[in-house]
Amino acid sequence: MPLCTGESTIGALNIYATEPDAFDEGEVALLGRLADNVAHGLAVLRGAAERRKAEAQVRQGRDVLRALYHASPDMIFLHDAAGLLVDVNDNALASYGYSLEEIVQADPGAMIGHDCSLETAFDRLQEAMAGKNVDFEWVARRKNGEEFPIEVRLRRLQVVDQSDPRAPRVVAVVRDLTDRKRFEQETLKVQKLESIGVLAGGIAHDFNNMLTGILANVTLARLRPDDRTGTDVALEQAENACMRARALTRQLLTFAKGGAPIKERTAVGALVEEACQFALRGSACSCRIEVAPDAWAIHADGGQIGQVVHNLTLNAAEAMANAGDIRVLVTNVVHAAPDASLSLEPGRYVRISVIDSGIGISAPYLSRIFDPYFTTKARGSGLGLATCLSIVRNHQGNIVVESRPGHGARFDVFLPAIEGQATAGPAAFPEPTHGEGKILVMDDDEAIRKVTSRLLDGLGYTVVTVADGAEAVRMYGDARDTSEPFRAVILDLTVPGGMGGLEALRRLRELDPGVRALVASGYATDAVLADHEAYGFGGAVIKPFRAADLAQALAKLLAPGAEHDG
Repeated sequence: MPLCTGESTIGALNIYATEPDAFDEGEVALLGRLADNVAHGLAVLRGAAERRKAEAQVRQGRDVLRALYHASPDMIFLHDAAGLLVDVNDNALASYGYSLEEIVQADPGAMIGHDCSLETAFDRLQEAMAGKNVDFEWVARRKNGEEFPIEVRLRRLQVVDQSDPRAPRVVAVVRDLTDRKRFEQETLKVQKLESIGVLAGGIAHDFNNMLTGILANVTLARLRPDDRTGTDVALEQAENACMRARALTRQLLTFAKGGAPIKERTAVGALVEEACQFALRGSACSCRIEVAPDAWAIHADGGQIGQVVHNLTLNAAEAMANAGDIRVLVTNVVHAAPDASLSLEPGRYVRISVIDSGIGISAPYLSRIFDPYFTTKARGSGLGLATCLSIVRNHQGNIVVESRPGHGARFDVFLPAIEGQATAGPAAFPEPTHGEGKILVMDDDEAIRKVTSRLLDGLGYTVVTVADGAEAVRMYGDARDTSEPFRAVILDLTVPGGMGGLEALRRLRELDPGVRALVASGYATDAVLADHEAYGFGGAVIKPFRAADLAQALAKLLAPGAEHDG
């Protein structure tokens, strides 16, 4: 039987399968070898078919991935082992404004914002090359020079062809944050407007109450001019209302602008004791003050820090319905490393802790207790804690609060310490009642000029008033060579459209290096008031001021031996 062709071989194999006796031994052996060859051939054919099918599936998968790559709403950048750009998707080209040929050859520095560092970008790419997942926000630059915010995610890729140095090693998935940032800004604007509305409402309420007290008492004093006792009481109450109004404006300025503190070496222990005693006057609360024997000193505005302790202590008493125990601790703390929860630089701090056993603060309110005019108290103003936070931060410190409903609250105030300890500070300058000599007053407000003149006249001084700095310089120069030169000048810091106090003092010093000057301003947060000596002034008074404030400042300025050299 011929077995030379594939067809005859298969036919012979079929006959052998049904009639094996029709073949001799030689033909059977030949058929076996032929059968092995046929099976191998068929396997090869089947393998080739499966391979072609698999290759077709891979090509189809690659096509799908390529389509997804270019259709992605994110920008995608592929980088090789050297960090150079290999490929980008269509969205990246559209966002940056380059063609593929342009972008792979572009200078990388031309594609980043002016505040961003190319070195930093390369370092982050190397981190991703080493296998670290790197996520960060960045500023990119389009071909036309426009900058826009982006979010970048760098991931290392598993390279299939290790022999190809241009095979992508890192993928950068980039998202344009322009819309999100714009939305965040608009949301922030709305929140600020809401806060301003709450703030304005609170201020209007408080000031209306204070103005009512002032107006009502002034009216009472005018209705009963012959009742000396009643008039004195009414005027005293009106004065007290004015002082509360001044305190309110200072609080507003403090958390609005920071309130430039007038700093000096301060002992915390004495300050805390005085503030706590004043805050709890008339309260049934008990207060245990524990000051570490080695408590460090701080460089601070004692009045402002005293206000912080006063507000926190008063807050604790109110949380306990004015009946309970308050602990105030003063300890030294070394902050060794940055801590996000404290937001403090490493260093030495004095910690003032005010601890109460009151009702506590629920979680939803903890994040809002420092907002101005936010309060959960029926009679609270909502300014106390906001002012505290602003003061402490302006001293490069921070306030941390811990509380749970029913378990009281703990407020920790951290203030930077200075070397050594401090004494309680100098005694207050004795309050004088009268003086003598000629005083020059410069203020752009006529009403203030008149009332200041009357106050100084009542204290025994001779007063000349002018409206701006240029006139003050002229008047001072004219009087200098007479028998009655000015003993001192009081200069308003800000004169709209005219020469203010700083420039006037500079020119006065050219005429008389020993001129004695007080600065007066209603801007309690101005740096000149915080450090008046550095600007050449011998003292400062903050509007509105009382006769006693002005008298004490002048007496200190004119005291024998006081230095006033420029």
